[in-house]
Amino acid sequence: MLRDRPHVRPQLPSMNKDEPHFGQTLMAAPQSNHSAPLELPQEIVHIIVNEVAAISLPSDSDAATDHSMDIGTLKVCSLISKAFYYETRIHLFNRVDLHFGQGDSTFSTQKRAAKFVKILTRNLCGANLVSTIRFLTITIHVPNPDPPTLMGKVRLRLEGKPHQIMSRAGLVKDNVMKLLEVMACSKTLDSFNLHQKPVGRHAWDSKYNPFIARICSNPLLKSLTLNGITDLPFSILLNIFTSDSLREVTFSNMYWLRQNANELRNLIIAKSPIISKIEKLDLSNTPYMYFLHALGAGDIFPPSQNPVELIVSFPRLRELVVCVPTRIEEERHCVQKFISHTASTIEYLEFQYEWTQRSSTVYMPVNQLERLRDLKFTISASLFETEASQLAMIQLLPSESSIPLTSITVEIEVNLMQFRPHASTYYEEFARVFFAPGSSWEVLDAAFARQSLENLKKVVFEYNLVHFQVQGTTVSLPQKEAPIDPHILFPRLSSNPSMDVQINVTSTFLPVIIMI
Repeated sequence: MLRDRPHVRPQLPSMNKDEPHFGQTLMAAPQSNHSAPLELPQEIVHIIVNEVAAISLPSDSDAATDHSMDIGTLKVCSLISKAFYYETRIHLFNRVDLHFGQGDSTFSTQKRAAKFVKILTRNLCGANLVSTIRFLTITIHVPNPDPPTLMGKVRLRLEGKPHQIMSRAGLVKDNVMKLLEVMACSKTLDSFNLHQKPVGRHAWDSKYNPFIARICSNPLLKSLTLNGITDLPFSILLNIFTSDSLREVTFSNMYWLRQNANELRNLIIAKSPIISKIEKLDLSNTPYMYFLHALGAGDIFPPSQNPVELIVSFPRLRELVVCVPTRIEEERHCVQKFISHTASTIEYLEFQYEWTQRSSTVYMPVNQLERLRDLKFTISASLFETEASQLAMIQLLPSESSIPLTSITVEIEVNLMQFRPHASTYYEEFARVFFAPGSSWEVLDAAFARQSLENLKKVVFEYNLVHFQVQGTTVSLPQKEAPIDPHILFPRLSSNPSMDVQINVTSTFLPVIIMI
């Protein structure tokens, strides 16, 4: 510092003796170094960090987008001062994504879990980071049942031997379970997502049940997703149906045995009637026979025209997502019964189906949905089945004008089954053949323009063309193709001046492994 150096007064000219010259200014400069550092008010710090977080962190709509570079900006903010540190940590730990068993040895998993527990339980201004978690996602990767190779056996044995010795000596705790216990203590959790991969491959490990039960019983939990779980205890599902806070529930790729479905039905009957407060229910790729039986439907076969009586009612259900079984008649009947059971409140309905050569058109009771405003179709088909999959939608459209339907969205994923190197697309050939006026487009145009859909204001077609690239080449990001003029394919529908018709196309590139 200047005060530690020998004092040398610079000889600078001064026209006024009373005017302080540059040397006197330097003498006074070190005094400012000992003044208190400038501290911004906490309100200003809060506004700054919130603005950075709004740009850096993904929202629910684009959570899959890579924001790693933007999150780095938020991390830099935590290094400015203690005030910035506390504010930014709240945003950085707002969303937690945990993966267990993906290519890790037991020792490696336990080590990472112990480190994360230490971070979460560290006190910050009297509160630990667990209190900042609002979105929690846990993915459990089930090990491959195939026997490992010789080198794989050697690696697993070398990595697991120290952990095995310490476990036998009682020196190792299950840090994964400790971590789950810590996460279950969060009082601010809004959303919980649980995935088991690969889906439908193994039964659910019962050691996780106490933790899952506590999460699902959280009085503040609003959104829940369970994916790929087999034979999840029905006591947990009962907590879900009876929750006072849950508003959005997703059951995807869930499987139950018939005898276990009887277990839940007995539990529900004992507590009947049950009035669920769920407002959005997504039942993607879930066996509907067992699901309805578990909800108290009893014996729903043989099919009858009478409405199904469920012990669990959904008076607040506004949004429903179901898969349309195009091949199994029993499953199709169950979907029809459940839609009829919830018809009085549904405002948004999404049909998902995969169309193959063995698929057949189905009927759904959409005419009973007196409040339906938005209808969506999510379709998966090959290149040669795309036309038939579109025509199958006609059977799922309402045929009565009393339905206040205003919007129809159609999302079709088309597997082109073509290999394209260097991100070149098959779009030109596909568009020339598929988006050409023909009889199938005339049928669709007439179906959307009929009198029963007089309240319709918007129709959107979203095509996702899936291209495959040889492994080893750079996989390009999805790219938007030139939009299609709707007047060419939907002349009657587009002639309505109050109608908004869109046809958009996106090309997606996926890697493929060529076996030699």
